[in-house]
Amino acid sequence: MDIIKNLKKGNKATLECLYKMHYSKLYGFAGKFRLSHVSPDDIVQQTFLKIWEQRFLLKEDVPFEKQLYTISKNTILNHLKKENKIIRFDDMLIVDGPVINDEDNSDDKNSERLKIVYKKLNEMPKRRREIFEMHKLHGLSYHEISEILKISKNTIANHLRLATLDLKKECREPSS
Repeated sequence: MDIIKNLKKGNKATLECLYKMHYSKLYGFAGKFRLSHVSPDDIVQQTFLKIWEQRFLLKEDVPFEKQLYTISKNTILNHLKKENKIIRFDDMLIVDGPVINDEDNSDDKNSERLKIVYKKLNEMPKRRREIFEMHKLHGLSYHEISEILKISKNTIANHLRLATLDLKKECREPSS
């Protein structure tokens, strides 16, 4: 597996050659998943970036193509999880909000509710808002947030609970 040895040595020409060789197949693979917020080209770019950044973790006894598609698949799955969390976050805002009468213009009501929620997010203490956005909007785990912010997972859970309570309360209160 000279390819992997060359990558581990930091040979950028090998990376460029692999990129050109695998781009179209990987693009087609990524295109099958129809992600909302990320293009197949972004997936290919992120995959090769991960290969380069984590080249020391590549296994010399496993074919490069297998590792390439595993990294690409994991990148896609991570984006799908994030998109699902964003969608669920949006659903939470709509479901937890006041009931909309059939004669009401629901698009206007939902738009107004989102404005209220974003206003409430901006009124939250900085750390609470930051943790909420990292977890709910960016899909980071408690462990990842804990590593980044150097705080305990219990503190994270407490901030998320308070943020969620604030938002639910705000969405249920009738606007004046």
